Amino acid sequence: MRIRPPAILRRASAAFKRLIGFATLALLVGGCATTKVSTFITPDLPPGFPDHQLSEIVANVEVASGGLVSLKSKSRIRYDIPDRKGSANLNISFRKSDSLLASVRIAFGIEAARALITSDSFFVYQRIGRKLYYGEAEMIKAFFPMPAPMAELFPSLTATIIPDPAEEWQVTVDSLYYYLVSGDRRQTYTVDPRIWRIVNMEVRSAEGQVVETRSFSDFDWFGSSILPRRIVAVRPVDGQKIWVYHRSIEVNPSELSLTFDTNSVSERILVRRKADGMGGQ
Repeated sequence: MRIRPPAILRRASAAFKRLIGFATLALLVGGCATTKVSTFITPDLPPGFPDHQLSEIVANVEVASGGLVSLKSKSRIRYDIPDRKGSANLNISFRKSDSLLASVRIAFGIEAARALITSDSFFVYQRIGRKLYYGEAEMIKAFFPMPAPMAELFPSLTATIIPDPAEEWQVTVDSLYYYLVSGDRRQTYTVDPRIWRIVNMEVRSAEGQVVETRSFSDFDWFGSSILPRRIVAVRPVDGQKIWVYHRSIEVNPSELSLTFDTNSVSERILVRRKADGMGGQ
């Protein structure tokens, strides 16, 4: 039986849906930004392919994914989930160790809403109504879809996922990729050895059903880092699909503001989980 959230959460979610709907309409009226054509030239397959050992594959992925601790991006998110569809432009500031600040922008760069997500909490400020919603980090999904849990979000936005070296991965190979399959066969990573990045991950249930996939494509240079412009996260069991496109990324910026100003808030609303489902105060 599907649990129906209490009225306060339904109202909060509905308000945010209207806000994002307005943002989507404004984007359509104002015109969509053009997709940047990548000038990145994918390298040739490296020496040693297809005979790299597991330890070499994991070490190469770790080296290629290292050094990235923070970013600022101008990104677009589009989502199709059971209770709504929509899209929005985001200005993101993200410090890998703890916090993400996202500004939802509509036409002419006007900020419609702002969200701060930490390892354990979220805050969403809606300029319309000047309301601040807050609660446990996982509850952000009531307002805005996420391509991955907060603990996995930074590597999932940058394709810097690193396979667990303690896992007994089984390695297979084709003419282009290495495939790392976990011992219980529930997790698979596709590694592109030309850039030593994971370009696809798949998680299955114990029964073999696909639970989640994340794919990374349109790699490009951002500073000295090779990062994906396009991320697609799918959870078939939940009927959820999320697309993220990075128009620009500044890697390890010298100045990274995560300031979340609440001086203009007129009402603070706690969103919390209760034993009988999601709830609010």
